[in-house]
Amino acid sequence: FDISSEEAELSHFFDGVLVSNSNIYTKKESKPLIDEIKQGVGQFVFVEIQNNIINKSIKITTDFMGMYEVFYFYCEQSARLIFSNSFRSLVDYYYKNIGSLTIDTNYVIPLILSNYNFFNLPFSSRTSALQIKRMPANKDIYFSKENGMRFINKINSVDFTNLSYDKLIERGVHNTSKKLSVISKLDCEKVIYMSGGKDSRASLSQLMYALPNKSFRVFSQDPKYFSGKAKENIEKDLIITNKLCLLLSLEKISKKSLGLLSKDYDLDAELDFDSAYNQWMNSF
Repeated sequence: FDISSEEAELSHFFDGVLVSNSNIYTKKESKPLIDEIKQGVGQFVFVEIQNNIINKSIKITTDFMGMYEVFYFYCEQSARLIFSNSFRSLVDYYYKNIGSLTIDTNYVIPLILSNYNFFNLPFSSRTSALQIKRMPANKDIYFSKENGMRFINKINSVDFTNLSYDKLIERGVHNTSKKLSVISKLDCEKVIYMSGGKDSRASLSQLMYALPNKSFRVFSQDPKYFSGKAKENIEKDLIITNKLCLLLSLEKISKKSLGLLSKDYDLDAELDFDSAYNQWMNSF
């Protein structure tokens, strides 16, 4: 998206998934309330644009943990802001409309020599291109033609400083249960991914607390799709998952069946080159 004075007046854009205490937002025309953005969880971006005589500005907000990635280019001299959820797309746009890019060797070389990017978790707002940055996880972006771009601290509805560890756990269980209750009302199949590790076991206990009728099924990775150490670890985790399902009388679901839950989302379909390349490029 290239913000300029020619853009349409007041508009907004949403992408991703946001679960609040009362609603689920998934559509591009969604317009969640400020409190829902503060209290909601998920992986999303919400962009609000005002472009009229009184106010020409744009605000970009992502989920609180910054899991939804936004890449941007900002030129202070021309008061121009360009942003995208795809690093590759932004690079292509830059080459076609602005010029060549410069490789940030101080970022790229350590990244290539390390294994950290395996987890696809950004550890810096920098990218492999000096001109393009990654939106910080703990910030929102506010931009106006008159005052340029600045970062705003993300709005958080919880004051963690005055809560004990036990109170934080209690608050987390309560809030998660409310959101799971919202999800449970959707007319669709409910599936939890179980690796067998600590995180997924904690998620399972939370789900069983919120949905005691066990109106969900369990999906796990099949070790045959992996090799080496990864296969070994998945096989060990799968033993734990199978024992839990047997103990708690939970129904498992296969990868093939999971792909058939929605005609628009087939997990058995091969990832095309552009999708795979774009996902890999976003790690840089």
